Amino acid sequence: MAAFDVEDNIDLQNVENIITDGLNIFNEIFGYASKTIIAPCYIWPSQISPLLSKKGVKGYQGISYQFNPVFSNATHQKKLHYTGQKNNYGQRYLVRNAFFEPTLFLKQNMVAEIIHRMKTAFFWKKPLIIGSHRINYIGSLDEANRKNNLQKLATVLSAILKECPDVEFMSSDGLIDLMQPNDH
Repeated sequence: MAAFDVEDNIDLQNVENIITDGLNIFNEIFGYASKTIIAPCYIWPSQISPLLSKKGVKGYQGISYQFNPVFSNATHQKKLHYTGQKNNYGQRYLVRNAFFEPTLFLKQNMVAEIIHRMKTAFFWKKPLIIGSHRINYIGSLDEANRKNNLQKLATVLSAILKECPDVEFMSSDGLIDLMQPNDH
């Protein structure tokens, strides 16, 4: 699962080739370049930043830390990040500060938790960035999974709008564009 976890320069070159292919395929399929990327398991070597920048990637989605592989001893350096932080290539970090994962956390009160996190983020003048995985929306094995979770998502979105009627929803690339208005 940790597709960008590398142990040496040969692994790094392979990952860079895979990233290049993946970004090219994305562009071919969707007709535009991807502006953001998320590394599986939040593990990625910082050495890929120049390539990603060259390919038009403006931001990293993730959590508040990155596991950066250390070649010399096959471990990871934990690097902290915050929303809006800019790296040496002008790329920004978008840190998820709320999570909608009803399939994984059945008993958690998603609405109350997300509203609490929204209030905290907005108090500090930060965006609410909600993380969610496709497992919450698929129904190929269990149709009720998709139906129930889409209803829960509608409840969460309605609660957000009730609490903050002027809230603006946007995609990750939209948030990156808002953070870097002159970089298009």
